[in-house]
Amino acid sequence: MDAFDSNSTFLLNHSKPNDSVRPWTPFDGCEERPAGIFFDLTAQIFNVILGLPANVTVLWLILRKTGESSTSDIFIFNLAVMDGFFGCMVPLDIVNVFLLNNKDVWYAQKFAYGVKDMGGPLFLSCICLDRYVAVLHPITFTGLKDHKYRAACSVVVLAITLAYAIAKAIGGIENFEKIFTVSILTAFAFMLFCNISILWALKRSGPGKDEMHPMKKKAFKMVLSILAIIVFNYLPPVALFPFQQYYSVDVFKCYIQPFAFSFVNISSSTQPLLYLSRVENTKLCSSTRTNSCVLSPLLNSLFTHNCTAKFSTNTIIKYADDTTVVGLITDNDKTAYREEIKQLADWCRTNNLCLNVSKTKELIVDFRRQGKVHSPVYIEGSAVEMVNNFKFLGVHISKDLTWALNTSSLIKKAQQWLYFLRMLKKICLHPRILTNFYRYRRRAY
Repeated sequence: MDAFDSNSTFLLNHSKPNDSVRPWTPFDGCEERPAGIFFDLTAQIFNVILGLPANVTVLWLILRKTGESSTSDIFIFNLAVMDGFFGCMVPLDIVNVFLLNNKDVWYAQKFAYGVKDMGGPLFLSCICLDRYVAVLHPITFTGLKDHKYRAACSVVVLAITLAYAIAKAIGGIENFEKIFTVSILTAFAFMLFCNISILWALKRSGPGKDEMHPMKKKAFKMVLSILAIIVFNYLPPVALFPFQQYYSVDVFKCYIQPFAFSFVNISSSTQPLLYLSRVENTKLCSSTRTNSCVLSPLLNSLFTHNCTAKFSTNTIIKYADDTTVVGLITDNDKTAYREEIKQLADWCRTNNLCLNVSKTKELIVDFRRQGKVHSPVYIEGSAVEMVNNFKFLGVHISKDLTWALNTSSLIKKAQQWLYFLRMLKKICLHPRILTNFYRYRRRAY
């Protein structure tokens, strides 16, 4: 085997069936220098423990999306599939290295390494290109939002990846390692160009503005974190492999190669973790907030299932982490209503839930001709604010139970977006872009 074989840290020197010189060991040629191999072994175990569950979670999140998905989701999905496949092969790799020493398994391992070598940088480049066009060429991006273009691009990348992985598994191709060197250098330079261009575009403030818009600032930080991870994962092989001739064969095989590839392999964990960090409501569930995980509001409903109304004149409505108490007061008797609120506060305290009194509002609907002054409700010593209207699940409810406030709110929003539509029409945008803008805003309502 050549001294440089892309991403084959544990396959340093496989014994041939008729090789009677000495038995093959995973550290053959590196018995005195095992540090690099152990370093890469640690990174691969980390991928199994953390990276594999993270990739499965990414796949599950993308598949369960009911609304309009991101344009890059198809690339992220394929990347998660390949990283998950690579993580599943690690236990087999370790068992074969130390126990089985099976040549057929060795071919499967080299195929998995080939998938990781070529597929990872190519799909990351596709993601960077997609975001580059979206930020710097938005009009062109609007015309290319159809998922069929990204599906076709994914098919091409998968075909190249499979061809490379099969060729790597079969072996025997002269100067084959140069394909990986050229591809990783090209992909790294392309990803740097796309992300730096995006950062430069986001950094520029709008006309008449001295500070960056909060949304631009958030996108800037996200792209900057992506760029940092790309540099962390791919800079070591890019910086070290072109200077292979300056190292001795043993040093390169036992130190440089496993050390550099450990950073590439660890991308199977860093990339899905970065995706999960950007997805809303993907935090682990805490003991006090059940709405902070991806299974909300189901978990919240299960957790608060036994929180029911004690009195027949009251009703408790629960949705996610919002709870509404509706009480019917007859003959000015508020005992049942106030006792219900007290019971709810006690239940929350017992079950380690915290009521935010500052966000709690009380709306009293009273159609009596002689209006009376109502005393406020107290929760844990704090008075609940009484209001004339409030917004419940997107609907404005007023104390006179009319639709005037809700209707005026909808009209105001519609007028705002119609104004934007008129401004876009004045700059002579294509009718298809105007239609897409109208459809997207209409779905928001």
